[in-house]
Amino acid sequence: MDGPIRYMPDFSAFDLWITSSEIYSGNLLSPIKNHVNLPNNLYEQLITYYNEVYGKKMDVEFSFMSNLISQGLQNDSSYILAKFTQDNESIELYPGMVQFYFKHVLRLPTIGERMHILAYVKWYLPVNDHQIRFYCRAEQNDDRNVNIELWKLNEFYEMSCDSIIPIHNIYSQFISTNFTIRTNNNNNNSRWKAKTYMAVVPINRKFHL
Repeated sequence: MDGPIRYMPDFSAFDLWITSSEIYSGNLLSPIKNHVNLPNNLYEQLITYYNEVYGKKMDVEFSFMSNLISQGLQNDSSYILAKFTQDNESIELYPGMVQFYFKHVLRLPTIGERMHILAYVKWYLPVNDHQIRFYCRAEQNDDRNVNIELWKLNEFYEMSCDSIIPIHNIYSQFISTNFTIRTNNNNNNSRWKAKTYMAVVPINRKFHL
C-alpha cells in the first residue's frame, strides 16, 4: 500500500484511516501441546464452574483437582468466538483469547468419572457505545447482519469461572486487527480525536482441537 486511504461514510462525521496491511495465508496454526503453569486460583474457579454445570454443591477433593493435563496454544490460533446465553435468553457471541486448553477428570460418587476438555479464556470487554461497536454495519439500523464488530482493545473481563468453557461451546475463530476511528467534535478541525479499537473479523473456519 503506497499511502493512507481515507474513507468518508455518508451517514456519519467519522474519518477512517487504513495505514497498513498484511498477507493472510488463509490458515491458522494448529494448537501445540506443551505443559504450562496453571493459575493458583484455577482450582477454585473449577469448583465454581462444576457447581454451576451440575447444579449442586460438589464435594471435590483438592488432591484430585490437581490431576490436570494442560496444553499450550500458539498465539495465532488463540482468538475464538463463543456463545453465551444472556439474561433475556438471547444468544450472543463473545470474542476471547485462549490462554490454554486442558483436560480434567472429575470423579463423582453417583456417576463415576467424567472427562472434561476445557478452555481457559480471557474475554474482551465490549465497547459501551452501540454506534461504535456496530460501526461497520451496512445499514444504519441493521445490527444482525454485521460481520465485523469493534471491541475494546486489550481490555478484558476479570478472570473467573466464566473464563472456563467446554470446547464444544466455541463457535469459530476470528482475526484480530486494530481499527482506528477519528471523530471531529463540532466539525472543528482542531478537535480531532482518534481512538483505536479491536476489530473482530470472523473467519469461515470451525474450531477443532
